[in-house]
Amino acid sequence: MATKEPVKLVEVAESAGVSIATASNALSNKGRISEPTRLRVQKAATKLGYRANPTARTLRAGRKRLAGFVLPTVEGQFGTDSPNLFWSKLLESLAQHVSDIGFGLVVVSSEHADLLSSLPIEAAFSSDEVADRELMKHGLAWGVPIISSAPIDDPRVRGTNSINHDQATRDVLNHLAKNGCKRPALVLMKSKAHYIMTARLAFEDWCNKKDVTATVFECSADAQATRQATEDAARAGIDGVYLLTGHSPAALDGIRAAGKRIPQDILVVAQAEGLVEAELDPPVSNLSFQPALLGKIAAETLEAVMASKRRIQHTVPHKLVVRESSQR
Repeated sequence: MATKEPVKLVEVAESAGVSIATASNALSNKGRISEPTRLRVQKAATKLGYRANPTARTLRAGRKRLAGFVLPTVEGQFGTDSPNLFWSKLLESLAQHVSDIGFGLVVVSSEHADLLSSLPIEAAFSSDEVADRELMKHGLAWGVPIISSAPIDDPRVRGTNSINHDQATRDVLNHLAKNGCKRPALVLMKSKAHYIMTARLAFEDWCNKKDVTATVFECSADAQATRQATEDAARAGIDGVYLLTGHSPAALDGIRAAGKRIPQDILVVAQAEGLVEAELDPPVSNLSFQPALLGKIAAETLEAVMASKRRIQHTVPHKLVVRESSQR
């Protein structure tokens, strides 16, 4: 006779019409939950025959489960003096939100991803295609679900939280064109990072379809190289820059060194989180990949993946913040 599978917490939550976190808190008498909601959850649990598993008891005892996060170490991904706040904001948000669902976060670099195999992790996050490859290499032995930053077709990848870097680049270029840009340039760091390579391909395709020259300036990931690259771009006669080096102040200095004005002569949009850009003169438009939101959605994906066998997929929206530097 076949053994009936135990009722899962997600089934109780769905029956009671609440989130998994609310159901968990209601059954463990934690959190600020109204009495009617608590009773509704308890009634659903009784009706379905739900019994807490050992992991749930561990959580009630205050001992957190562990999830791993593999941070990329691609040449050019991080400049030594880069003000890019994406990764710090992402990790801060992810750590906070996974803690809310009972997980601690262990962070390792992609070149040391195998360190996670010695820890009792129950899931792993990958942050780009390099981290994905390392988790594909080591993750099979761990037997834990992987939550990836890209839509990878692999049964070990149970959840994806991807950013549409192609569309993000096209949105920036369309904005520049709308404001009078006819000769755009892409200034980017030399890197094999997914978002850099995707942005370049999208830029070249957009320019080809608009019948304009695809002008690309590559540089190393530091402020001085960014300054020189944007100065070279300005002297080459471009009238718009999409910057992917994380050094907006240096880019403005380079444009001015070429005797050009912003935005009168050259429009500027930077891929950045905007704290630095908002304080520049003029304030610089920025494309944000919304790391705080990405961290929140990644934690929600983890919660859903641990409660269900189905694959979870999300596309995290990007956000273009328009300021004086890209308007005429």
